[in-house]
Amino acid sequence: MEYEDSFPYHGPLANLTSTIPYDNAKLQYFLTRAHTLDIEIIPLIQMFGHMEHALKLKEFQHLRESKEHPDSICPSNNESINLIKEMLHQVIDFHTTITPLKHIHIGCDEVYQLNKCQKCQDRHLANRNLFLDHINTVKTLVYNFNPLISILMWDDMFRKINRNQWNEETMANLQEMEPVYWDYSPNLGRVSHMNLFRYHGTFRNIWIASAFKGADGKQAFLPELNKRFKNHYAWLNLILNYMFASEKKVFNFKGVILTGWSRYSHLDPLCELLPSSLSSLVMNLLLIQKYRDGVTISDTLLEPHVFLERYIVKKLTGELNCDDNFIMHKHIGTAIATWHNKSNTLVASLKRYKILVTDIDATFKNDVAIVSLVEYYSHIRNLNVQHSESALNWCKKILKEILRWEKETSLILMNYYDKFVIEEYIGYKTYSVKTKIKKTFHNLKQYLKVNVWKRRSYNFSFR
Repeated sequence: MEYEDSFPYHGPLANLTSTIPYDNAKLQYFLTRAHTLDIEIIPLIQMFGHMEHALKLKEFQHLRESKEHPDSICPSNNESINLIKEMLHQVIDFHTTITPLKHIHIGCDEVYQLNKCQKCQDRHLANRNLFLDHINTVKTLVYNFNPLISILMWDDMFRKINRNQWNEETMANLQEMEPVYWDYSPNLGRVSHMNLFRYHGTFRNIWIASAFKGADGKQAFLPELNKRFKNHYAWLNLILNYMFASEKKVFNFKGVILTGWSRYSHLDPLCELLPSSLSSLVMNLLLIQKYRDGVTISDTLLEPHVFLERYIVKKLTGELNCDDNFIMHKHIGTAIATWHNKSNTLVASLKRYKILVTDIDATFKNDVAIVSLVEYYSHIRNLNVQHSESALNWCKKILKEILRWEKETSLILMNYYDKFVIEEYIGYKTYSVKTKIKKTFHNLKQYLKVNVWKRRSYNFSFR
């Protein structure tokens, strides 16, 4: 769980918490319930990059590596270390009141600002050494709280270290760390066997990370099931019976993390919502379960959609309580379950709005007679009145449809989210298209007040 500002920080970190954090009692109940179900909750606390939730605030802005960018913390400032130490302290303490903490994830991916400030430059360290030194500092902080905790971190910054500079001396202090090799693409374009080999020679354990949602663009309504399934299928085939050069023993990766991102960063908009992504999560969990139960070499050579239809579809329809209307085509991207609960209503609503937006975009792009020329030609007072009236009626109709969708979808989302999340999500999804239509509507209304036109030629140098 990547808490960011949803964790109920207190004391010196009280202002780090949002105005709508997790309630203490509810979070304790959640962790307790998970423990009784034999589910281990691993907290993820960003310790280097992706720290916008803290560094965006006035009281912590002086800890930024670059004053213009609130994502990366300066590793050379003692106050930075005090901040992350207190964050660790509060999260670890909270968890250990429920159950001993076995793992913690310290993030440390995508540190875009590195060695930029004067404090860092005065240390005269190469970027890699500055990064590794900070990771070692964080490791020490964690072990001071509990030396038995396994520390996970994303691996992408390790990939930037040249293989000629990757040696025992460089990595000596980090052998206990557990890198999580992430790649969310259908073809694993970022995965390098050389990187895996280097990790194997340095670290005791390696994890992999896929994505069941949040990897299909910031504006995605729903996960692209085709890509999400292929991503997991490719990972499972890659690590199946994986052996490193000169070794005869199969290497066992410690675990698979099915990431479900809600934002690309703290300051980015919401992407796919969890309730409408459950079909992707269940589908890919069933895929992993199938591999754990055992697959043959011939199975791994199947096209993804064939494997899905042969081994997953029947279980998926059962898990999601589907009826006979479960739709499955040759390409997984058009597959979606019509399961009988509120999630299905949300999925249907999001699909309906996506179609509406597509139609609106097509109208603006292609229908010259209705709207595409309004903004320009209304300025020079040269529009066909009948077409203008038709376009005005179209704008009214579309605005009503959008407002109806906003109201209906808000009611569905009330089953899952508070009003602030709903307002943000609905507002983001409809803002630009409503603004565009309202602007066209205004221009048309102004133009239709005209009933006398000048003779040509027109003045085209309007501002």
